[in-house]
Order: sequence, then structure tokens, then C-alpha cells
Amino acid sequence: MKSFRPHSWIAVALVGGLVVGCSDESHSDVGSSLKKTGQDVAQKTKAAGEKIGDEVADATQGLVNFAKDVGNDVSDSAQVVGQKIQGKMPDVEALVQKTKTKLAAGGAEAKEAATHLDDKLATLKTKLADLTKAGANATKEMKDDVVAAFKDLVDSVQSGLSKLKS
Repeated sequence: MKSFRPHSWIAVALVGGLVVGCSDESHSDVGSSLKKTGQDVAQKTKAAGEKIGDEVADATQGLVNFAKDVGNDVSDSAQVVGQKIQGKMPDVEALVQKTKTKLAAGGAEAKEAATHLDDKLATLKTKLADLTKAGANATKEMKDDVVAAFKDLVDSVQSGLSKLKS
């Protein structure tokens, strides 16, 4: 029978120390540390979601006010109203996208509301294109249709967001 060499005893001692060092106690420390990290990530994710929700709500309110102003300013020609709304379209499209993302994470009602936003946005774009194409020949009815489509879209965003709160 061969005897152990001196560095073999050192290896056995290190392995023994490793086994003792990895007792259940240290596993629970690691487990609780991982659990705490997971909770921190969850809280930060929730906070980010709330921040996005606040941004969406703020943007929505700004567009509601814009829609009221545009609709109430009867002195503006249809062409001017079309230009004002066209200028807001990047904000509107960004709002719709953020809202759809937020709604997609919600329940069945919220997800259904998200699908309607695309339809409302398409309607607004079509009516706005018709108004823009008509130019100076655009009628008051065309102006009213565009303003109504804009308000309808913003109302749909608000309605969808309310489904997340219920």
C-alpha cells in the first residue's frame, strides 16, 4: 500500500475545508442574498413601470388639452388644424406605442383595448391625409372629422389606461 505524499494531505485538507465552508448555513446566506437581489430588481422594474405609466398619463393629458384647444378654436381653417395635428403626430404615435406596451402587460380587457388603438390611429391618419390632400379646399366637416378622430384616439388611450387601474 502506498502512503500519501505530503501535498496529497494538503489537498485532502483543502477539500475538507471547502466542504465545511459550503455548509447549509452559507447556502442560506447565498439564497437570501439572491432573494434580496430578486426583490430589488422587481421593485426597480415596478418603479420603472410606474414611471412609464406616469409619463403616459402626463402625455395623454397634454394631448387631451391640445385636442380641446384645437376643437374650440373655430377661427382656424381646416388646413391650419390639419397642420397642427400633423405636428403632434410623432407625440401621438409614441403615446400609442407606449400605451400598447403597457396594456399588453395587463389583463384580457387591457390587451383588447391595445388592439383598438391601432384602428383608432389608422382612422386618424386616413382622415388627416384626406384633409392634407384637400389643402385650402378642405371643408369644415373634414376639419371636424379629424378633430373628432384625434379626440377619439386620445379617449381610447385614456380608457385603455383606466382598465389597468381596475
